[in-house]
Amino acid sequence: MFVVTARDNTIDAEGNREASPDVEVQDEIQRNIWIPHCNEEIKPYKKQVFPNLDTAFEYYEDYGRECGFTLRRSTEKTNNAGKTILKYFVCSRAGPNDYSESARGNSSYKHRNRKTVSAKCICPAKLSLRADWENSFFVYKFIETHNHPFASKSGMQFLRCNRSLTDFHQHFIVDADIQLTSDGAFKYEYETDSRNRLTRLFWADGIGRQNYEVFGDVVSFDATYRTNMYNMVFVPLIGIDNHWKSVTFARALLESESSENFTWYCESYKKIFGKEPKCIITDQCAAMKIAIENCFPLVKHRLCMWHIMKKLSAKLGTLFCVESPFMDQLNKFVWSDHATPTEFEDGWNEVISKFGLNDNKWLQEMFDLRKSWIPAYFNDEPMVGLLRTTSRQRYNNKKLNHADDIMPRPINKKKIEMDAAEMYTRTMFYRIQEEILAGGGDIEIESWNLVDGVKTILIKDPISLSKSFEISLNLETHDIDCSCKMFMRVGEKSQCPKAKDCWFEFQGCISSASGNQDHIDYIHKVLKLMRNNIKLSQRKGNSRLDDESVEDLIGSKIVEETTILPPNQSNNKGCRKRITSSAEKSIGGKKRQMRECKKCKKMVYHDSRNCPTKNNTDKTTLTNHFL
Repeated sequence: MFVVTARDNTIDAEGNREASPDVEVQDEIQRNIWIPHCNEEIKPYKKQVFPNLDTAFEYYEDYGRECGFTLRRSTEKTNNAGKTILKYFVCSRAGPNDYSESARGNSSYKHRNRKTVSAKCICPAKLSLRADWENSFFVYKFIETHNHPFASKSGMQFLRCNRSLTDFHQHFIVDADIQLTSDGAFKYEYETDSRNRLTRLFWADGIGRQNYEVFGDVVSFDATYRTNMYNMVFVPLIGIDNHWKSVTFARALLESESSENFTWYCESYKKIFGKEPKCIITDQCAAMKIAIENCFPLVKHRLCMWHIMKKLSAKLGTLFCVESPFMDQLNKFVWSDHATPTEFEDGWNEVISKFGLNDNKWLQEMFDLRKSWIPAYFNDEPMVGLLRTTSRQRYNNKKLNHADDIMPRPINKKKIEMDAAEMYTRTMFYRIQEEILAGGGDIEIESWNLVDGVKTILIKDPISLSKSFEISLNLETHDIDCSCKMFMRVGEKSQCPKAKDCWFEFQGCISSASGNQDHIDYIHKVLKLMRNNIKLSQRKGNSRLDDESVEDLIGSKIVEETTILPPNQSNNKGCRKRITSSAEKSIGGKKRQMRECKKCKKMVYHDSRNCPTKNNTDKTTLTNHFL
């Protein structure tokens, strides 16, 4: 076999030049081999004949869709007549990534400082076709091995080849009419009036219920939506997932915002999920407060900061809030993550007195409620970001999990940063990365000691040098505590359950094996085997739109039909018609139309009687008369 090797090109035995990775990359490819498992009937093979390149690409694309990867058209070779005689179809992850050694040679790379990731990993998989004398194409080389895991079952829908809708999918969407069902995954509660018209509805699909099991410690009730044709109150039950994005656990439609309806909402919540949250965050709805106190007496109830702060401009005046420094000075104490209750109260009173607002009743009411919405009073409680806004929308957790198959770009390539890139979701990694960078350059350690199995570190705040934070680690119980309480508020739920215990077990193994290379090699071997086994369990997947896939998508089976009449038109706040002005009534309640003014000859809303140019002309005439 005749092979000429260069940095970026090789020539195979048939004299064809192809892209080739570096020697180090080839070694990496050999260590990570992934072979698709599928029906042999759909797998390409050598000397397989296709009438044209499009047919060949579609065949290879169907194979990739079944196995969990996407592909793209690559280079081709033509003869003197311009006819294609050689064509390559490659895995979409072929080629060097944006931050590999080969990509660093590109001058434009130095200017890329954004938080981006590259899916390319120099995957060797490809299908090579050669033209024959009958204007057809045959497979002369097929490499089925990849150097990366394939899309999981839940990630199949996000492959590029699955982003377009076939005729079957379009008809399925049009014909699908999912009724109220119950098969163990999809749960619902509803009530009707004496005429069988819907008055209350609470429902949760299988995916929402699964998410609640993991992320349901802190939830929010948001009854501010009115976007439905019956003007019913739409109340989603929302939390934050491990990507720091909103995730919807359940939804409800209520006839009105009464304490009776919200009580029914809470009782349905408990019946469907079977587990109470640790904290509920709402706006200042009095009816909702009564329902939560009756149904969840042991659950902490907090108010949404965003809703309260949003009212400031309405209560104090938009011009005052925009043009004065009042908001900037107040925000420093309201939104602070590290202020103590005393620091907040002193800061609030100072700002209120400075701007002469001591007699404002609404501000006094908000100050009296401070323990329900100011973070300084519950820094040690998990809020996971929901306290700052309950106005969140559902986010596709599956899509983010699929995107996490691609490693984010490290900055300084420290071991702790590389470990965090593998352990955390991409969104959480970027937050952790900022902490790692700050910890490596900004902080200043004042003291470090170990007493009775507890390691204590005193760190000076890089922003406020007069403040220090104390971190303690119990080496026996593995409990971690910091005086800033940030980990308690937002850190614990970013990991899956038991992740902390696993980490300390690993750390304990490393400590026990310290100094013994054989033990370290054994730990590394076992961990690598465990990781490969986990990856193997995620390889297989099915992209066919069969009954099982549909059920997985909607989280339920269609087993029976329940007929309920549509609800009555509700008349809740925020859904009434705007009061029509006298001017609008004079023209039938319709908006005024533009017309041509006979005075200025322009298409405008005024006419010749009130045209601005007429007033100017009259003034000029009057001035000339006196002159």
